[in-house]
Amino acid sequence: METYIIDADNIDGDLFFYNLTRNSNDFSMLPVFELDRIAQKIRNILKKHGSRKDIILKHNEIKEAFFSPFKPQLKTVQVFLSHSHADKNKALGVKDYLESKTKRKVFIDSLFWDYKDDVLNKLAKHDDISKIEDAFTLILRESLQDMIEKCPYFVFLQSKNSVSNQGLSRITYSA
Repeated sequence: METYIIDADNIDGDLFFYNLTRNSNDFSMLPVFELDRIAQKIRNILKKHGSRKDIILKHNEIKEAFFSPFKPQLKTVQVFLSHSHADKNKALGVKDYLESKTKRKVFIDSLFWDYKDDVLNKLAKHDDISKIEDAFTLILRESLQDMIEKCPYFVFLQSKNSVSNQGLSRITYSA
Protein backbone atom coordinates (compact mmCIF):
# COMPACT_ATOMS: atom_id res chain seq x y z
CA MET A 1 0.00 0.00 0.00
CA GLU A 2 1.27 3.46 -0.86
CA THR A 3 0.56 6.16 1.71
CA TYR A 4 0.30 9.89 1.03
CA ILE A 5 -0.32 12.90 3.26
CA ILE A 6 -1.91 16.05 1.87
CA ASP A 7 -1.49 19.27 3.84
CA ALA A 8 -5.08 20.51 3.84
CA ASP A 9 -4.13 23.82 5.41
CA ASN A 10 -2.02 24.77 2.40
CA ILE A 11 -4.21 23.66 -0.51
CA ASP A 12 -4.39 26.13 -3.36
CA GLY A 13 -8.15 26.63 -3.74
CA ASP A 14 -7.99 26.92 -7.52
CA LEU A 15 -6.19 23.61 -7.81
CA PHE A 16 -8.59 21.48 -5.81
CA PHE A 17 -11.92 23.25 -5.82
CA TYR A 18 -12.34 24.12 -9.48
CA ASN A 19 -14.94 21.41 -10.07
CA LEU A 20 -17.11 20.19 -7.20
CA THR A 21 -19.85 18.60 -9.31
CA ARG A 22 -21.14 15.36 -7.83
CA ASN A 23 -20.79 12.13 -9.76
CA SER A 24 -24.08 10.23 -10.07
CA ASN A 25 -22.25 7.04 -9.05
CA ASP A 26 -20.89 8.69 -5.93
CA PHE A 27 -21.94 6.88 -2.75
CA SER A 28 -21.52 9.98 -0.60
CA MET A 29 -25.05 11.13 -1.37
CA LEU A 30 -27.20 8.18 -0.35
CA PRO A 31 -30.91 8.85 -0.84
CA VAL A 32 -33.03 9.02 2.31
CA PHE A 33 -35.15 6.05 1.19
CA GLU A 34 -31.99 3.91 1.28
CA LEU A 35 -31.43 4.94 4.90
CA ASP A 36 -34.98 3.87 5.72
CA ARG A 37 -34.45 0.55 3.95
CA ILE A 38 -31.15 -0.13 5.75
CA ALA A 39 -32.61 0.87 9.11
CA GLN A 40 -35.54 -1.49 8.48
CA LYS A 41 -33.18 -4.37 7.63
CA ILE A 42 -31.30 -3.83 10.88
CA ARG A 43 -34.56 -3.43 12.83
CA ASN A 44 -35.69 -6.81 11.44
CA ILE A 45 -32.42 -8.40 12.57
CA LEU A 46 -32.97 -7.00 16.07
CA LYS A 47 -36.62 -8.15 16.16
CA LYS A 48 -35.48 -11.74 15.65
CA HIS A 49 -34.07 -11.52 19.17
CA GLY A 50 -37.33 -10.31 20.71
CA SER A 51 -37.07 -8.37 23.96
CA ARG A 52 -34.05 -10.26 25.27
CA LYS A 53 -31.58 -8.12 27.16
CA ASP A 54 -28.61 -10.22 26.10
CA ILE A 55 -28.85 -9.61 22.37
CA ILE A 56 -26.05 -11.21 20.41
CA LEU A 57 -25.67 -9.44 17.10
CA LYS A 58 -24.53 -11.46 14.14
CA HIS A 59 -21.64 -9.42 12.88
CA ASN A 60 -21.97 -10.44 9.23
CA GLU A 61 -25.73 -9.81 9.15
CA ILE A 62 -25.28 -6.24 10.39
CA LYS A 63 -22.32 -5.66 8.09
CA GLU A 64 -24.25 -6.97 5.07
CA ALA A 65 -27.31 -4.84 5.85
CA PHE A 66 -25.20 -1.73 6.32
CA PHE A 67 -22.94 -2.04 3.26
CA SER A 68 -25.21 -3.77 0.72
CA PRO A 69 -26.29 -0.55 -1.07
CA PHE A 70 -22.65 0.33 -1.72
CA LYS A 71 -21.33 -3.00 -3.01
CA PRO A 72 -21.00 -1.97 -6.69
CA GLN A 73 -19.11 1.23 -5.82
CA LEU A 74 -16.94 -0.39 -3.15
CA LYS A 75 -15.67 -3.02 -5.60
CA THR A 76 -13.99 -0.35 -7.74
CA VAL A 77 -12.45 1.81 -4.98
CA GLN A 78 -8.64 2.05 -4.98
CA VAL A 79 -7.88 5.07 -2.77
CA PHE A 80 -8.83 5.34 0.91
CA LEU A 81 -9.06 9.00 1.99
CA SER A 82 -9.09 9.76 5.72
CA HIS A 83 -9.64 13.23 7.19
CA SER A 84 -11.12 15.23 10.04
CA HIS A 85 -14.88 15.78 9.92
CA ALA A 86 -14.11 19.50 10.03
CA ASP A 87 -12.34 19.15 6.66
CA LYS A 88 -15.17 17.34 4.88
CA ASN A 89 -15.48 19.90 2.07
CA LYS A 90 -11.72 19.84 1.48
CA ALA A 91 -11.85 16.04 1.40
CA LEU A 92 -14.61 16.12 -1.21
CA GLY A 93 -12.49 18.50 -3.28
CA VAL A 94 -9.44 16.24 -2.96
CA LYS A 95 -11.60 13.24 -3.91
CA ASP A 96 -12.85 15.01 -7.05
CA TYR A 97 -9.32 16.10 -7.92
CA LEU A 98 -7.81 12.64 -7.45
CA GLU A 99 -10.58 10.93 -9.39
CA SER A 100 -10.27 13.35 -12.30
CA LYS A 101 -6.45 13.26 -12.43
CA THR A 102 -5.75 9.60 -11.61
CA LYS A 103 -8.97 7.92 -12.81
CA ARG A 104 -9.03 5.97 -9.52
CA LYS A 105 -12.14 5.78 -7.34
CA VAL A 106 -11.73 7.34 -3.89
CA PHE A 107 -13.39 6.16 -0.67
CA ILE A 108 -13.91 8.83 2.01
CA ASP A 109 -14.10 7.35 5.51
CA SER A 110 -16.17 10.10 7.14
CA LEU A 111 -19.06 9.57 4.75
CA PHE A 112 -19.58 6.17 6.36
CA TRP A 113 -19.40 7.58 9.88
CA ASP A 114 -22.10 10.10 8.89
CA TYR A 115 -24.09 7.30 7.27
CA LYS A 116 -23.78 5.16 10.43
CA ASP A 117 -25.13 8.06 12.50
CA ASP A 118 -28.03 8.54 10.07
CA VAL A 119 -28.95 4.84 10.23
CA LEU A 120 -28.73 4.79 14.04
CA ASN A 121 -30.90 7.93 14.22
CA LYS A 122 -33.51 6.21 12.04
CA LEU A 123 -33.40 3.15 14.30
CA ALA A 124 -33.64 5.29 17.44
CA LYS A 125 -37.01 6.65 16.30
CA HIS A 126 -38.49 3.16 16.80
CA ASP A 127 -36.11 1.23 19.05
CA ASP A 128 -33.81 1.64 22.03
CA ILE A 129 -30.38 1.48 20.40
CA SER A 130 -28.30 1.97 23.54
CA LYS A 131 -27.34 -1.71 23.66
CA ILE A 132 -26.26 -1.93 20.02
CA GLU A 133 -24.72 1.47 19.34
CA ASP A 134 -21.20 0.51 20.46
CA ALA A 135 -21.35 -2.83 18.64
CA PHE A 136 -22.48 -1.04 15.50
CA THR A 137 -19.53 1.36 15.77
CA LEU A 138 -17.09 -1.53 16.21
CA ILE A 139 -18.51 -3.29 13.15
CA LEU A 140 -18.05 -0.11 11.13
CA ARG A 141 -14.48 0.33 12.39
CA GLU A 142 -13.64 -3.22 11.38
CA SER A 143 -15.24 -2.70 7.97
CA LEU A 144 -13.25 0.48 7.44
CA GLN A 145 -10.07 -1.40 8.37
CA ASP A 146 -10.98 -4.01 5.74
CA MET A 147 -11.41 -1.18 3.23
CA ILE A 148 -8.01 0.32 4.10
CA GLU A 149 -6.40 -3.07 3.53
CA LYS A 150 -8.27 -3.52 0.23
CA CYS A 151 -7.11 -0.20 -1.23
CA PRO A 152 -3.62 0.01 -2.73
CA TYR A 153 -3.44 3.74 -1.86
CA PHE A 154 -4.03 5.49 1.45
CA VAL A 155 -4.28 9.29 1.61
CA PHE A 156 -4.45 11.21 4.87
CA LEU A 157 -5.68 14.79 4.66
CA GLN A 158 -3.64 16.41 7.41
CA SER A 159 -4.70 19.76 8.84
CA LYS A 160 -4.89 21.65 12.10
CA ASN A 161 -8.28 19.93 12.52
CA SER A 162 -6.98 16.39 12.11
CA VAL A 163 -3.76 16.10 14.09
CA SER A 164 -2.68 17.76 17.28
CA ASN A 165 1.05 17.60 17.86
CA GLN A 166 1.64 17.19 21.57
CA GLY A 167 5.28 16.25 21.87
CA LEU A 168 5.72 12.63 20.90
CA SER A 169 2.01 11.78 20.97
CA ARG A 170 -0.26 12.56 18.05
CA ILE A 171 -4.00 12.57 18.51
CA THR A 172 -6.39 12.53 15.58
CA TYR A 173 -9.68 14.31 15.74
CA SER A 174 -11.03 12.27 12.86
CA ALA A 175 -13.97 9.92 12.94
